[in-house]
Amino acid sequence: MKNKPSKHSDPRAEALFKGCLDDPYAYLGLHQESGSHVVRVYQPHASAVWLETAQGRAALQQTHANGLFEWHGSIAPPHPYRLLKMEDGNEQLLHDCYAFS
Repeated sequence: MKNKPSKHSDPRAEALFKGCLDDPYAYLGLHQESGSHVVRVYQPHASAVWLETAQGRAALQQTHANGLFEWHGSIAPPHPYRLLKMEDGNEQLLHDCYAFS
């Protein structure tokens, strides 16, 4: 089941979708924002994405219909973190290239 994307628009996301985001590593991957850990991934063909954490798998929320997903947590995921994505009815376990930055 696909999460409902939020209605807010982030200029960095719009630049990403247009292929003109100057520094995608500053936006995608693991970051700290407002005292929380954030994992942001771009999976345009995925219907769902999960993050492997020490507590198990945690669903990422789809924040944009173009395939932007986010997870927020108080504890950082293992480094490098792994993702599980659902695409065309198939699950795929993968490392996010932005996890290595």
